[in-house]
Amino acid sequence: MENIAVIKFQVNTGAQSWQTCAFQFNDVVLSDKNGNSLSYQKLNINNGSFKVISRILGDANGEKLVNVGDGRITVSYVVAIINLAIGMPS
Repeated sequence: MENIAVIKFQVNTGAQSWQTCAFQFNDVVLSDKNGNSLSYQKLNINNGSFKVISRILGDANGEKLVNVGDGRITVSYVVAIINLAIGMPS
């Protein structure tokens, strides 16, 4: 599978969980898969935003621990995952 775009960015260490951060493109460079620059006539750039979600890897229920409870599926976990997917804090 070929990538259409690879976007690398770093979130400021001071960002808080559930904080909305601006996402702005500056100095866009197009290149082929070998890194060769591509010329282009017109490039439309739409800036946007993203929401910071802080979780410990493996912590499915957001309790800030990775434990046996993360391997069990309960109604409260399903609700928490749905809330995460739609952007509501748990």
